[in-house]
Amino acid sequence: MRGALRTRLAVQVVGLIGVLAASMWGTAAITLRQTSTALGDARADDLVRLLASSVEAAVEFEDVRGMEQSLALLQAADGATWAAVMRGDAVLASRAITPAFVPPKDPTTLDPKQWLVRRVAITSPSGAVRGDVVVVLSRAEEQATVETALLGLAGLAAVIAALGGLLAFFVARRVVDPVTKLTDVTTQIVSTNDLRSEPEVVGDDEVAGLARSFREMIRAQRRSLAGLARAIAELAIVGRRVDDAGKTIVVVADDIGQRVRDANFAEAVAVREIGDAMGIKSTNGVNDHLVALERKGYVRLHSTIARGLVLLVGRDDAPERALLAEAARVAPIGAVRAALDALPSAEVAHAA
Repeated sequence: MRGALRTRLAVQVVGLIGVLAASMWGTAAITLRQTSTALGDARADDLVRLLASSVEAAVEFEDVRGMEQSLALLQAADGATWAAVMRGDAVLASRAITPAFVPPKDPTTLDPKQWLVRRVAITSPSGAVRGDVVVVLSRAEEQATVETALLGLAGLAAVIAALGGLLAFFVARRVVDPVTKLTDVTTQIVSTNDLRSEPEVVGDDEVAGLARSFREMIRAQRRSLAGLARAIAELAIVGRRVDDAGKTIVVVADDIGQRVRDANFAEAVAVREIGDAMGIKSTNGVNDHLVALERKGYVRLHSTIARGLVLLVGRDDAPERALLAEAARVAPIGAVRAALDALPSAEVAHAA
C-alpha cells in the first residue's frame, strides 16, 4: 500500500507539472511565432522602402543598370530571394539572390506561409508614380529559427518536468510515510488487541495532528480499561464479602435450628443465647442476623411474643439453602485477569 499510494501521488504531481510545462511551452510557441512574424514583416517593410529610395533616381532616368545596382542591396538582407522594379506587369530590372527561384507573373500570389512579399510604389519628385519595387523574402530561415527556439523550450520543459518528478517523489514520501506509520500502528492494535502501541508524532502539520489525536485516543482507552479493571476487582472483593456474609447467615441458621430441636420447641431460644453461641456480644447484631434470616426465609420472627422465633428449616415451604455467589457470577476472577492482561504494566499496578 505504501508504494502504491506514494507512486499514485507522485504520478499525479508529475502529471500536473507536465500539464503546466506543456501549457507554458504552447504559450511560448504561439508568442514566439507571432513575434517572429511581426519582426519579419517589419524587416520586409524597411527593406522595400530602402530599395524604393535607392532606385528612385535610376527609374526617373530609365537607367536599368542603375536599377540593378540598387537592387544589389538585397544581398545584405537575411532571407532575401528576389527583387524587381516593375511598371505594371512589366519587369524593368530584377535581382535574384536564389537562382532557382522563378517568380510568378504576380509575386503577391505566392504562399504567405512560405514567402514574404512586399510591393511599394516609386514616386517622382513631382509625385507621379513611376513604378513599383517588389521584394520577395523566404520565411524558411525565420521558420528554422523559430523551430530551433521551440526545440530549446521543449528541452527546458523536459528538464522542468524531470525536476518536478524528483520533487514530487520527495513530497510524496514526506506525506505518505507518516500516514503509512499511522496505518501500521492501527493494524497492529486491531490484530493484537495491544493498546501499548502508539503512533509517532513528527511535525505540526495535519498528518501530525491526526497522529497526535489518535495517540490521545489510545491513551484514553487505556485509562478507561484500567478503570474498568479496577471496578471489576472491587466488584470481586464485594462478591467475596457477600459470600462470606451468606456463609455466616447459614451457620447462624443451623445453630438456631439445632438449639430449637434440642429444646424441642420453637420458643426455647433467646436472642442473648444466640449471641453467646455465635460470639456476638451485641443483641442488635443478633437481631440484624435474624432479620436477614427471616428475609431469606429460614426463620419467622414474632416481635409480640417472648422468644418468638419459629424455625422454617426442613419445612415444605422453606427455600433452598444456597450460598450467595452472585459476585462470582458477575465478575469471575478469569475476567478480571483478562482485563488486567490487556493493560501496560504501570496501569496494571495502579489498578491492583
